[in-house]
Amino acid sequence: MQASQVANSGLGYSFLLSSQNHLAVLDDKFNVVDTIFFRQLLSKDLAIRHCGDEREGDAVGDDEKILIDLSKISPNGAYLCAVICS
Repeated sequence: MQASQVANSGLGYSFLLSSQNHLAVLDDKFNVVDTIFFRQLLSKDLAIRHCGDEREGDAVGDDEKILIDLSKISPNGAYLCAVICS
């Protein structure tokens, strides 16, 4: 695997509200193909993994991480959409 094929999404926060890091996989017409978040930790094609919900915000570094292996994304996944909710 080449380094350019691997990406991650990290979210760090230092406030009392809990924020959530979500990722949606969209097809070429912007229809949702898959969603990855704290209750759905793996994508259907196993290319994307959410590392879990860190509710206190006191972890060192990023509080929530989503790991992405771009080489494994399903062929019908054309776009990745990061969504942050609080």
